[in-house]
Amino acid sequence: MIIAYVELETDKEYRYQYKIVSEKSEENFDCEPAMVYYETNIANEIMKSSAYEKEEFVFNQQHYKIALLLTEKRFNVYNKYAIRKVDLTSGKPVEIIVYKSKALCPACKKNNREMNLENVIATVRCLLNLNDTCEIEIQHCKNCDTYFVEEQSLKEYEKKYGLLLFERVTESNFSGYGYDEFCGNFAKDTILSRYGYVAQAEKMNVDSRRAILSFLIDQGHKSEIKNILSSFIYNRSERCYKACSIWESDLRFVNEYDSEHDDYVGLGWLTRL
Repeated sequence: MIIAYVELETDKEYRYQYKIVSEKSEENFDCEPAMVYYETNIANEIMKSSAYEKEEFVFNQQHYKIALLLTEKRFNVYNKYAIRKVDLTSGKPVEIIVYKSKALCPACKKNNREMNLENVIATVRCLLNLNDTCEIEIQHCKNCDTYFVEEQSLKEYEKKYGLLLFERVTESNFSGYGYDEFCGNFAKDTILSRYGYVAQAEKMNVDSRRAILSFLIDQGHKSEIKNILSSFIYNRSERCYKACSIWESDLRFVNEYDSEHDDYVGLGWLTRL
């Protein structure tokens, strides 16, 4: 199968024409244009240049310029240098596993199989302005459709773009729901932690926290958030007094936030029993 047609120019104004094919049996250098198997060295340089959006390359001490490149839709399937793009801005925010040193797919591990990882360019929304999007490079397991991002890379992206909108799960919380050493951080089983909420003023300002709360309330999680914050205020106020004041402030914000998901049942009286 022909996956690309290419014309190359050299410094000496020679012009070469190739058709890149997907099967070794189709290779034929005696015809015009030559049929080149995609794993040969010259095809490899052409595909690499295409993936990196470069028009020129050097092969066998000869300088080449890509004058024309026409590709079929399966070209990038065979191009090992191509990075697929995925749009994560439509529909429900996708879950991305945040890892420290090595991507680990829970589903592949459970099923005792090797991961099939690829690098992808993901388009995600910026939480402080949902109309803004940015592109970040993450990993994707083809076996089970799971996404991964390295922790330090995510920090750099969020330093550049601000808080990004997706559900995040840390690798340390694959099995177990305990809290970490920071009073302000929630465990994996809360909706707040999965969107990056942290009750530490030095790590997250009030605008970022309120943006997360507003988004989640608008998604129908108001009662769940109120229960989480109330539980932490009641159970951890003495040990986490700094975080407690933030929880109390955010709980007032949640209570006063009007949402289309709120139910109103009419007027009534509160009676002390």
